[in-house]
Amino acid sequence: MIKIKQILVWSVFLIAICFTSCTPKSKLLTIARQRQKDANTPAVIPKPERTISKNTSPKVIRKSGVKLTPPSPIEGKLIQTGGSVEVLASELAIDLNIQGSNVSQIMAIHKYIIRNWHYIHDPKKSKDTWRSAETTIALRHKGKFPGDCDDFAILMASLAKQIGLRSRMVGGYSGSQGHAFAEFLLPENEKRNPNLRNCDYRTDNDGVWVSMDWFTGQDHNKYIRDIRIIEEE
Repeated sequence: MIKIKQILVWSVFLIAICFTSCTPKSKLLTIARQRQKDANTPAVIPKPERTISKNTSPKVIRKSGVKLTPPSPIEGKLIQTGGSVEVLASELAIDLNIQGSNVSQIMAIHKYIIRNWHYIHDPKKSKDTWRSAETTIALRHKGKFPGDCDDFAILMASLAKQIGLRSRMVGGYSGSQGHAFAEFLLPENEKRNPNLRNCDYRTDNDGVWVSMDWFTGQDHNKYIRDIRIIEEE
């Protein structure tokens, strides 16, 4: 056993001598300097931008085991879908725990928006200022949506369209007073939906349009002069 240990020690010693004698002095000096340089190099902690492109966004988000898809791009100039409209519609449908058809959903969302609307007048101009749905959502503060009747109508028409209903904004006059409100086209199989009680209706060649105004009855139905309809595809 002692002889084997001695042989191993001498073998290591001879290899070291061979390496030293066979390797040029200049190369040994270079190796030593490189090792010294490596020893003095501080540890590098990777930063996110070094490994993840800032321009890359994930197509699928996973949170608590639930698969979530980011909102689609915004479409439309005033009555819009996608973007923050899609986010708001999903948020309200979940938070309000709305079950049933899209008609049941929009009626519950309509009540929520009315409760959380803060009327703000337009600036003094020759024409009304109409905000897109995304702008109104972006201006939400402390849970309240700001704006006047046309801003409310545009937002409601957008939310109805987002959840699969054909919608539009209607403007009309009662004397010199103008007003705007949103409507959605009632699907044939939803005419007996109990959530439609006490709602105002308008009928044309397309079918029955349900009002999403913040007035009902005579307060709503008096705006019948110079009616104009805005429906964006």
